[in-house]
Amino acid sequence: MSCEPKSANKPIETLTQQLIRAKIHYDIWWFYVGVETRPLVVSTFEDYSEFQRFDEHAHFVSLIVHIGTIWDKRSDTINLPKLWKKAFVSSGNEALQNEFDACLALAQKVREIRHNAIAHRSAKLDYKSAFELAAISPNEILNLIIGSMKLINMIRCSHDMGEQEFNPLPIRDFTDLVEAIGN
Repeated sequence: MSCEPKSANKPIETLTQQLIRAKIHYDIWWFYVGVETRPLVVSTFEDYSEFQRFDEHAHFVSLIVHIGTIWDKRSDTINLPKLWKKAFVSSGNEALQNEFDACLALAQKVREIRHNAIAHRSAKLDYKSAFELAAISPNEILNLIIGSMKLINMIRCSHDMGEQEFNPLPIRDFTDLVEAIGN
């Protein structure tokens, strides 16, 4: 007996795993930069500042790439807009469509960062200007991640796959690691 999802469900499972990874990268990146945890990070990594700076950036880049992948618009990729269209666009449910549209607006901001500063470098915008153009806050990125999971879970349920939750263990382990290093 195989635990592999049915072939029709593989794209849904792929997006689910991409989103779980995006949330893990967000949690670790936010641990580095968040107001509540930043003092611990600075004091703990005082002797390892270059590692901390690089790791923080790597988690941010991974977060942006994963979200960009989930919300890609290309027809030859596995993406949430395409799966949403197949599952719900003809449902006529205005509340569902509003939820999708709210996430899509935030995803466009993330794609601006991805396309102009991360996965590609704009010839017209410098790195800082790409972020200013996108004008998305960390809280909006988190809202996009949470909203995307709601949408993916609706698609999962429409395929009898059951809902998925985010994995809290990596941020717990990272917090424990930083606290252990700091002691």
